[in-house]
Amino acid sequence: MLTCSNWNEERQNGSLVLKGGGLVSKSENASLLAAYIKGVVDATNKVITPNSIKSIDRICGANPESKLVKVVLGVN
Repeated sequence: MLTCSNWNEERQNGSLVLKGGGLVSKSENASLLAAYIKGVVDATNKVITPNSIKSIDRICGANPESKLVKVVLGVN
């Protein structure tokens, strides 16, 4: 299961960035993470927005062991 520490690592090293209103990946790990998030969002008919990304950054920064799926679903 992916946790916020996975998110934090890819965001901090610049491999997962917000561009054009969506997530853009610059590495294989970031691509997998972006696909995971897209799957969670699509499966629940949610929408990821720039504000959602900022909220995920904030929550994951404070809680690196949190399950990423719960954070993503909680901000949408």
